[in-house]
Amino acid sequence: MEGYKNEIQFALDEASTADWKGMQLLQKIDAFTLDKDYGAQAAKDAAREVAGFSHLDEDSIPSRKDPKENAKWWAGLSEQERQEYIDAYPDKIGWLDGIPSADRDEANRKAVDVSLAEYDMKKQNGELGIHDQRQYDGLRQLQDALDKADGSNDASKQLYVLGIDTKGDGRAVVSQGNPDTARNVAVQVPGTDNDLTNLDEQVDRIDRLQQASKDKGGGNTAVISWLGYDAPEVDGSMVTTGRADPAAGDLRSFTHGLREAHEGQRAHMTVLGHSYGSTVVGAGAAGGHGLDADDIISVGSPGMTVDHAKDLHMDPRHVWAGWAQDDIVSTDASDKSLGENPADREFGGKVFEVDTSGHGGYWDEGSESLANRGRIIAGKRPSDGDYHVPPKVSPKTEGTPQ
Repeated sequence: MEGYKNEIQFALDEASTADWKGMQLLQKIDAFTLDKDYGAQAAKDAAREVAGFSHLDEDSIPSRKDPKENAKWWAGLSEQERQEYIDAYPDKIGWLDGIPSADRDEANRKAVDVSLAEYDMKKQNGELGIHDQRQYDGLRQLQDALDKADGSNDASKQLYVLGIDTKGDGRAVVSQGNPDTARNVAVQVPGTDNDLTNLDEQVDRIDRLQQASKDKGGGNTAVISWLGYDAPEVDGSMVTTGRADPAAGDLRSFTHGLREAHEGQRAHMTVLGHSYGSTVVGAGAAGGHGLDADDIISVGSPGMTVDHAKDLHMDPRHVWAGWAQDDIVSTDASDKSLGENPADREFGGKVFEVDTSGHGGYWDEGSESLANRGRIIAGKRPSDGDYHVPPKVSPKTEGTPQ
C-alpha cells in the first residue's frame, strides 16, 4: 500500500511542477506584446517552450504550398493551439496561404517585432552592416505604415501583413483592407528593382488603387502588394524568366489561398502586374490551374511569358493591358525574350486607355490610367485604349540578330 501512495504522490508532484513551469512560461509570452522586461526574442523562445509543453512542434506545420491543406489543418486546431503556434512560430504561420488574414497578420507582426529587436541589438553593438541596415530601414518603413494605419478610424485603411521575410533582398506581402471580407480583392505584383527598402512606395500605390476602385463604385475593396518573390535587379535577370518561374507557384498558392480564406460570397479578384511583375503574373496564370482570378491587368509589360491571352487560363476578354506611348519597356522591350506584348492586338486581350507618361506614371492621381484600373477592380469596364503596333521589320534584316 505504501508503494502505491508513493507513486500517486510522485505523479501529483510532477503535475504540480509542470503546471508551475507552464504558468511561468505563459507569463513570459505576455512579453510578446509587453516586451519591456524580456524583449521580443525572449518571448518567442518562451513561446516555443510552451508550444513544446503542449506537444506542438514546428514539424506539425504543413507545407505552405497547398492552401486547402493549410486551411484544413488550421481549422482543426483549438483556439489555444492556434495562438500558441502564432506565438511560437510566427515566421512560419505568417506565410501559410489559406488561413485567415487576421491570423497571418498577427503572426507577421510578431515576426516584425522579433526582427526589429534583433537589428536593434546589432545596432547597439555596432554590428549593423550595409545589408542589415537596408532591411532594418525597410522594416521601419513597414512599422511606421502599420502605426499610421492602426491610428486611423477608417477600417478600410487597416493594413494586414500577409508575409514578411528579410532574407536576401527581402519579401513583403501587405494588404490594405481585409481580403477575407472584401467584395473586391486586387493583388498587385511589383516589378524590377523592388525590395523592402521601397515598401512605402508600394503601400502608397495600393492605397491609390483602393481609392480608385471606391471612386468607381467598388465599395469594400482590399488591395494587396505582393512582393512575395525575389524581384530582378536592373541587370540581365530582368530579361529572362529566371525570377518569374520560381515565383509563379507561390503566386498561385497565394491567390488560391485568398479564395480559401474568404468569407461569404465569392469576391471579385483582380491580379495586376507592373513591368516584370506582369511577367510573374503571366507565369503564374499560365501554369497549374491558373490564378483563379476574374480579371488580369498588366501595365508597362515586357511580356507575360506567353504569346496569347488564352494561354493564361482566363477568358481573353478579361485580360487587360495598359501602356504609355513613351514607356520604353512596353513599346520597345516587349515581343522579345519574355513573350508577346500583351498590348498587341495579336495577343488577344483588351487594351484600356492610358493618359500618363513614362514607366512609373500609371498611378498618377486624377489620371485615366489609375481610374481605369479602379473600374476593372470594381468589376466594371474601363475606357478603351489603342493597341500597340509592333514596329515593322525590314525584309533584309528579318531573322537577323539585333
